[in-house]
Amino acid sequence: MVQLKWLYQPLPTVSEQMRDWFQVVLRGITWPWAWDDDLRPRYDVHLWTIPIEFVHSMLLFMVIIALCRLRPVIRQSTVFGLLLYFLWSGKWAAFEFVGGMLLAEFHLRKQKNRKSLEGFEEPPEKQGRVARGIRCLLHVCIFSAAAFIGGWPNWQGENTPGIRYLLQHTPHSFSPERDFLAPQKFWFALSAIAVVWSCGDLPVVRKLLEGSVPQYLGRTSYAFYIVHGPVLDLFQLSVLGSAATPAQGELGNEGYRPEILGQGLRGMIGIDGPNQRMVCWLAGLLVLTPMVVWVADIFWRLVDLPIIGAAKKLETACLDNSHEARALPPLTQKKHHITPAQFTTNFGLRLILGKETTVRRANPGPVQENEMEASCECGSVRFTTPLAQPLALYICHCSACQRQTGSAFGTSAIFPRFPLPRDELLSCYVMRNTATPLFTGTSLALSPYSKNVVSVKGGCIEKGLDWKKAIHIWTSNAMVPIPEGSECHSEESEFTDYGKTQELLDQPSGLTCTGLSRSVGSDEGQETKPVVGMCELSNLSTSS
Repeated sequence: MVQLKWLYQPLPTVSEQMRDWFQVVLRGITWPWAWDDDLRPRYDVHLWTIPIEFVHSMLLFMVIIALCRLRPVIRQSTVFGLLLYFLWSGKWAAFEFVGGMLLAEFHLRKQKNRKSLEGFEEPPEKQGRVARGIRCLLHVCIFSAAAFIGGWPNWQGENTPGIRYLLQHTPHSFSPERDFLAPQKFWFALSAIAVVWSCGDLPVVRKLLEGSVPQYLGRTSYAFYIVHGPVLDLFQLSVLGSAATPAQGELGNEGYRPEILGQGLRGMIGIDGPNQRMVCWLAGLLVLTPMVVWVADIFWRLVDLPIIGAAKKLETACLDNSHEARALPPLTQKKHHITPAQFTTNFGLRLILGKETTVRRANPGPVQENEMEASCECGSVRFTTPLAQPLALYICHCSACQRQTGSAFGTSAIFPRFPLPRDELLSCYVMRNTATPLFTGTSLALSPYSKNVVSVKGGCIEKGLDWKKAIHIWTSNAMVPIPEGSECHSEESEFTDYGKTQELLDQPSGLTCTGLSRSVGSDEGQETKPVVGMCELSNLSTSS
């Protein structure tokens, strides 16, 4: 289109044009070493953010890799310190990208906590109407202030009420002396974080953005960003046109200029006053926006989506998918010495062991003598356990296990935590009343967050289990006789070691009030009682 003189100023030959375009692509559009400087590429000035997004995406990946293994409090504190450092250094783009990561983590943790409370009649910390109203009003104010900052004028902002105050309180690291747009970039960065934060806490705005039209615009936003510059350069002048120019001078005299008729929207509406200019701008928006959206949709379908698909195929071809590569990297593990005594695990299950147990990574090779092999019914998913025998065997007679298995009871073998197969190989979903991942419909294994044990369904282990030694639980719901001499526990039994040391467990919030912890709000030092209504092996609600 450049050589056809539809866009920009063409060079004499096609080869010169291609060399010039190639230089702009390498040294402008994809040049990462300018960090957050405005390179303003010649062929489309609107693409000035592409190199900034590219280099700061790489920075974000490095920050995630460096901090992902830290404890949440330490990681979030470190990220907050980085954000302050970025602002002190005048790096607005780094602040936005890493700040977005922090918001994403807060959102995910909030969603996890919300899902963990969905199964209960009353959340343990129920906000009052006044508190919710104050919170909503706070986010409305934040959102409104951020929207006002978004209207910052590029020129003569010091004459705008409100903007003048912000200019006077802009940090020195964003002084206009280094870049006349630096002050607005600082406030834009803060308002961007504020908008994203408030949108997630304003139900009306969140529901609006989750609609089909905003979701479609979100999917095509990158294509819209790419094509809107060329589309405007092609059609904007024709659509807007020019205003009419009256005749100047008298006919026949020197210097006479005839009247020039108006064209396009400017000729029809005029641009003499501010109201005319506003109406003309709105009319141009109504005409040009559908054109840009249509071209963006074509670009998205024919260019963007195929490139994404090709990138995924290239990633798959380059990744090492061997069994050794899929295994989790070995961690420095402490040896857990378990003496021949009653010991409560993270599920609240008693273990009686007579030897030292070491939690280690599952061996991806052939099954050894000190391992057991487990698989799903079709054999597509297979893995080995870290021990030759489970820490404990349980037969659960609760109604939840009966519904899961379609039989009178469910069986579970408890092992020290070990890496399960990759999530892509499993059908993973989250139950309504818990944030715990349940793999392959809970027919294979269950490994709660922050737990040091894995519950493997007994039917998955091919051989080597002695169910005569299993402990029977929830026997009040039993539909078959319990073998004589078996250890049994009923949910209505007296207080036992089954829930004796719940306060010592490292339990996620998703298991609070599920039979694995004290009741919410119980006083410190008060006698704890097991909470009925949840099976620790199935993690599903039960009914007595």
